Amino acid sequence: MKPKLLLDSHKLLWHLDRLKDWLDGKRIAPIHIDMGLSKDCNLRCLYCYGKVQKLDKSVIPREPLLNFLRDAAEIGVKSVAMIGDGEPLMNPAVYDAVDCGYDCGLDLSMGTNGILLKDDKLPKLLKKLVYLRFNISAAAPQAYSKIHLCPERMFNIAIEKIRKCVEIKKKLSLKITIGMQMVLIPECADQIIPLSKLGAELGVDYLVIKHCSDSEDRELNIPLEQYPKYERDLKEAEQYSNDNYQVIVKWRKIMALGKKKYDRCLGIPFLLQISGNGDVKPCGFLFPKKGYLMGNIIKQSFKEIFYGEEYWNVIKHLATDFDVHTQCGTACRQDYINEFLWNLLYNKPDHINFI
Repeated sequence: MKPKLLLDSHKLLWHLDRLKDWLDGKRIAPIHIDMGLSKDCNLRCLYCYGKVQKLDKSVIPREPLLNFLRDAAEIGVKSVAMIGDGEPLMNPAVYDAVDCGYDCGLDLSMGTNGILLKDDKLPKLLKKLVYLRFNISAAAPQAYSKIHLCPERMFNIAIEKIRKCVEIKKKLSLKITIGMQMVLIPECADQIIPLSKLGAELGVDYLVIKHCSDSEDRELNIPLEQYPKYERDLKEAEQYSNDNYQVIVKWRKIMALGKKKYDRCLGIPFLLQISGNGDVKPCGFLFPKKGYLMGNIIKQSFKEIFYGEEYWNVIKHLATDFDVHTQCGTACRQDYINEFLWNLLYNKPDHINFI
């Protein structure tokens, strides 16, 4: 069966024009931006990297948010994922942001726990998103409460929101991809199989089971070395895939977590991240770090940031002086792109014409 989704690799090969410009030394716009709309959340998941990023009550105000989307589209950004360091639905301007980004021609997506979704907004929202991903790491109320640190009733709310979105997608014959994401930690390992079954029952397009990201100092204290012992359950989970539903395990990161095959961070020009307080930084690992701020979309336009020297100074530093082995955390967002670009530049084999 031909894979419908590519979630355990990268897609730079479908952007060779921008790759060529980068190789030629040109200043390119990011192909994609992950952004938070808020640094607040209605849940407190055990594995949340937001604990390291110091979540607070801040949100990006409506006008700077909409102006950012307009600027991003004009500069040449192709897609924006509203995922970030907090829950996007905590921002009251979230639906206006989707309208604006869609009207600008951006491909948009959202990652959410889903609990705060407004039923009356769903048909319009689902028409304008490329994908909607529900973050859920348990398949029953008690387990959900333990992992996401919330009342058990929240599980039923989340499941009902997923059911409603799938129902609307089918009723309106929408193209949107609706998925679920499990962050694997020991506390929810017994949910691998039940959640895989639940995804099929709910009629979503996929369940992705991914690694947990931790800081370079292992601040979340996640025992990443335990991942190999879940291999049997993960392989069984994949067997619940069918023609309409995929269980996708991020094997590359789960089984080689923290082992970077490159020495510098090269991928930032292609894939950028923005915090829920408006800070433009290279990636989520660096949100709490000093010295990597490229600008703030609440205080400046994204155009001013992109065309400013600080933006490119940070990119240059990461590509030349930054040591990914000692200054970066595990399961880097740019990992696949970094490895590809590093090999392209520095690991060219002999006899390349003998293809």
